Amino acid sequence: MDKFVQRSVSVIREAKASYKNIGVLFSTGKDSVCLLDLIRKSFPGGVVPFKVIHLDTGEKFPEIYEFRDMIAKKWNLDMIVSRNEEGMKETSPDKPFECCMKRKTENLKKVVEKYKFDALMLGIRRDEHYIRNLERYFSPRDKTMQWHIVRPKTEEEKREGDSDFVYQQNVELSGWNLFQTDFLDAHHIRIHPILHWTEIDVWEYVRDQKLPINPLYFAKNGKRYRSLGCKPCTKPIDSNASTIDEIIEELQTKKGEEREGRCQDKEQIMRKLRALGYC
Repeated sequence: MDKFVQRSVSVIREAKASYKNIGVLFSTGKDSVCLLDLIRKSFPGGVVPFKVIHLDTGEKFPEIYEFRDMIAKKWNLDMIVSRNEEGMKETSPDKPFECCMKRKTENLKKVVEKYKFDALMLGIRRDEHYIRNLERYFSPRDKTMQWHIVRPKTEEEKREGDSDFVYQQNVELSGWNLFQTDFLDAHHIRIHPILHWTEIDVWEYVRDQKLPINPLYFAKNGKRYRSLGCKPCTKPIDSNASTIDEIIEELQTKKGEEREGRCQDKEQIMRKLRALGYC
């Protein structure tokens, strides 16, 4: 576990040295709790030296709001709670793409512009969804929030026999803690310190560090939530795991995707959502 933590801390410290104004997205899920704790371990005094952002879609579980407020007080977080009120009036969870774009992506865009963030830190992992396998530790977004892995070459850049495209993200030498942090024409950068972790890694860290965790993860009446989202888009899974050790044991034997309880319509358009700025 130490090597996972060391790499994450290296990414967090590199980000702090590279960008002037970083915001941290906080969903109240296990991954974002883990990320906040890693940030606290990265700097003297055990503080989070960044603003923490919670995107309120108006459709969260009551336990999410309660846990958010408890953590904000316990860890003395400088928290921004943002709601896209206009977008909430215009959308319905019955249409996941439009709902996510208005209540999360456009909401986040407003926050970035209002607070002038040049970087956002997120607790996403490569193993959580196949589209996140394409991410890097430092990932550029343009003014419209879009994520471009490649771009067409300009006429000046074209050379006979070469590809017509330029990769926006170079190969990272993460084993040597070397990362590309400067991107031409990027509006802001997404930073993913726990990209290399797995679901079990996160649970083992939560257990070993005795971190507070959202109660929705623990089984009640034979059901629990494996992944947390909005109420209309998230369903519980069958489970009797009521402790972290039981969750880890279940994950070691259980088949199925981590996001199996999420709305499948949204999961099928995740690639499009990610390209357009979904977090």
